[in-house]
Amino acid sequence: MSDGTVGTPPEPQIDWNAAVRRERRREAGTFALMLVALAAFLPLRFDPSSTSDRPFVVIVGLLVLAGSCGVAGWLWGGAGPRRTDRHRSLYALLEHVDPGVGLRGPTHLLARRQAPNRWLFWLPSAALMLQTVEGRWSEPAVALPSAAIFFACLAAVMWRMNRLGVAGRRWLDEPPVPISFEDV
Repeated sequence: MSDGTVGTPPEPQIDWNAAVRRERRREAGTFALMLVALAAFLPLRFDPSSTSDRPFVVIVGLLVLAGSCGVAGWLWGGAGPRRTDRHRSLYALLEHVDPGVGLRGPTHLLARRQAPNRWLFWLPSAALMLQTVEGRWSEPAVALPSAAIFFACLAAVMWRMNRLGVAGRRWLDEPPVPISFEDV
């Protein structure tokens, strides 16, 4: 709260429960988009009717199914205190606000991890994009919708990862509150 000094803006009142719910949905949505991109990549690159591609398609299909169950648990499962703290730190990092005394250190560490990782997601994405060149382009009814879904999902995930990286760099360059060595 403001101490009444002229020019001191009041601290924002944050509904941390709503912020945690929002970050849980964002994180689950990002993971779900990764799964959809993988599912869209399968028919683009592999032919399920081919006997040589079938084992790979089945394995990746099972992974997508297992991941989908994980997303459902993520969204509707209970949130433990560690996950709640992580989502609170994510919100504070993205919105550039103070997460509270007990979470300043973990949020600072999260910022240090996210700042350089914004470019790391481009490596596997670029490898998958290169794989689409060898796709089933002779069958445009399969290839075009799969490619459109794949690239749209990948772009959304890369936007999220980039946003986290930019927020991490901003936090490190201009922390919203002074970070002491005791916090980290």
